[in-house]
Amino acid sequence: MPRDEHIGWSVHDRESRLYHVMDAYILGAVPPYSFLLGGKAVALAAIWDEVRQAFASKYRGRTTVIEEKQKTASLVLVTTTSAIGRSSIYNRLRISEEAEPIYRSVGYSRGWSHFHFSDEVFGQLRD
Repeated sequence: MPRDEHIGWSVHDRESRLYHVMDAYILGAVPPYSFLLGGKAVALAAIWDEVRQAFASKYRGRTTVIEEKQKTASLVLVTTTSAIGRSSIYNRLRISEEAEPIYRSVGYSRGWSHFHFSDEVFGQLRD
């Protein structure tokens, strides 16, 4: 998996550390905010301390489903994917000018998904 290779995780690392990862499955903004680059604001908000605190609060004292263990939840990584490859939402997002980019492309995942378009919209896309 590209994420694990980028971080340097082994299978054992992933098993013990994945509990601290949030997958922002859908990350973006809807109109009218999308016209104002609202998706970039949402991507930045995903790493705010408030989100990290809410994550810790929600999962504090919970028992994991698979291992049936209680773990201390601390959000240390946010991952996301783009449905059509790379997305401009993540481009050039930094906390300060000197900082590394917040989001980095680390590769492509394998698998499939589908878009839910009406027949009319699909016909327009095809045309």
